[in-house]
Amino acid sequence: MQHFLVVLAVAIAALFIGRRLWRFWRNAGTSCGCGCSGCDGAARPPAAKKSLPMHKP
Repeated sequence: MQHFLVVLAVAIAALFIGRRLWRFWRNAGTSCGCGCSGCDGAARPPAAKKSLPMHKP
């Protein structure tokens, strides 16, 4: 029974990763809305400011 659960968990993880890779490769030609350099300036979402949290003593 334990082996079955392990095999089931590994199979579910493999299917999840395979699905993510399939979606990534299938949409590799499109670049709208992704924030990459393939989009023009008007279609690209604004970059979020990243800052370190302030430490209060």
